[in-house]
Amino acid sequence: MIFLLLLGCSVDGDKAHGVADPTWSADVAPIVGKSCVGCHHAGGVGSTDFTAYATAAPMAAAMASYVAADIMPPPAMDPTCREYAGHERMVLTAAERETLANWADDGAPEGDPIAELTWAAPALDRVDAELVLPTAHAVTPGADGNEYYCQVLDNPFTQTTYVTGFDVLVDQPGVVHHAVLAIDTSGDAGAWTGESDLSDGWNCKGRITEDDWSMLHAWAPGMEPTAFSEGLGLRVEPGDQIVLQMHYFADDADAGTLDQSGYRLRTADSVTTEVYMAPVGPSGFSLPAGDVTTPEDRYLNEYGIDVTVYGVFPHMHLLASAYSAVIESPAGDECLAKADAWDFGHQATYLYDQPAVWSDGETLVTSCTYDNTSGNPNQYNDPPQAVTYGEGTTQEMCFFLFYFSY
Repeated sequence: MIFLLLLGCSVDGDKAHGVADPTWSADVAPIVGKSCVGCHHAGGVGSTDFTAYATAAPMAAAMASYVAADIMPPPAMDPTCREYAGHERMVLTAAERETLANWADDGAPEGDPIAELTWAAPALDRVDAELVLPTAHAVTPGADGNEYYCQVLDNPFTQTTYVTGFDVLVDQPGVVHHAVLAIDTSGDAGAWTGESDLSDGWNCKGRITEDDWSMLHAWAPGMEPTAFSEGLGLRVEPGDQIVLQMHYFADDADAGTLDQSGYRLRTADSVTTEVYMAPVGPSGFSLPAGDVTTPEDRYLNEYGIDVTVYGVFPHMHLLASAYSAVIESPAGDECLAKADAWDFGHQATYLYDQPAVWSDGETLVTSCTYDNTSGNPNQYNDPPQAVTYGEGTTQEMCFFLFYFSY
């Protein structure tokens, strides 16, 4: 923090692109209200409340420093790759960054006093169904701190229904690594365990997801509600088993934490386009100790049909530092996802402003970059050790979970 404060004090006063003489009320508060107070409000995950000038001004140098270092706002997908819903508040423009730097350089002037900034948690415009674990689950981490717990939830639908929006109810965020909502059309979820009574759920470490499951949604820390455009939705039938798979990561002190997470859903009786979800990405890789490594995989569309892609949820773990997904085509490459920074605590599903088309004969290339050196501030091994591909929090994965239609 001391280093960042000093860095903020030394930010160059170049005012060529940002506002030349910014004030809190006229120039900075709109930026902060758009992109910062979602975390930096009373009781928020941010350490400082930025809703009022009195609390924000003393942190002006630190704010400018964090922005200059690309620490804040938390890393998000680059909208120059592909514009997506919410990118205006998730990524600052160059002018906004310089305005914050200029404001810090000028001593954080207030301007005309204004009311405190307000904030509301993102939410679906309506909730038509709520599905939660029937009873609170006592988190029971294994020796590596991970637990994978699956439970069949009550299916409330009496006719074909399409889910058009997802909002996750995370009961105990301190121990939830991710959540997956899926449907099992065969009605045999968990049968592989050999257990006769699965009413209390089952340990699904042996099969994180089953071969006959169709994914509806996946959540990881930082994610906001996912709401599709009019006419798009994922189908659920009355006879489908709806399965919630929870990945917990906890130490001994948090063992026994009672979690009762679940989902809020927005639904429709019909849609014009049925959407599906599927993960792609390299697997089976190993990250050598002390190296920066970029596993890659290539997928040729050889199905004879075009695939329309509506959005993506990139997912990696703690050592990740960048990702990329691109469609290679003779007519020119098309970017689907790209970021040069990563924060496990702030992940997102990015729904495109305009869908992409993965045409027959084109190649989808996915890659993730990992920094397994001692210089990575998220390094958890001292000294660094080889890290393998896997589901565990202290393993790594490279998944791009795409929403698409045929």
